[in-house]
Amino acid sequence: MRIVIGYRDPTYLEQLQDKLESMGHLVEVADNGIDCLERMREMLPDVLALGSHLCWGSSDGVLSVMQEETYLQDIPVLIMLESDTSLEICRHPMIISSVRQPFQIDDIARQLEFLDLICEGSY
Repeated sequence: MRIVIGYRDPTYLEQLQDKLESMGHLVEVADNGIDCLERMREMLPDVLALGSHLCWGSSDGVLSVMQEETYLQDIPVLIMLESDTSLEICRHPMIISSVRQPFQIDDIARQLEFLDLICEGSY
């Protein structure tokens, strides 16, 4: 599976990337919204894991651009909610699943595999 992860904590990003790559996935990471969109455009991932507090473009900005760019509209999104994030973002039509902190790396890996499985025939 091709995965892009946008999350503001570089240490957590590295750990998550290592875990997912050890499971055989191709993973690109970004610690801000602008880089996240760039990685998505380059890779066209099967799924996106998106942190709720991205800098430089924000998670809302990433989702807005995805809605505008036809080739990004069908990518299922897992939103990784920080403890102080409103659940309002989960109502965004591109969000298929969510996890709230504290979450474990294995939780994210399982959610991404589940998203790929349930969305496989829809895009």
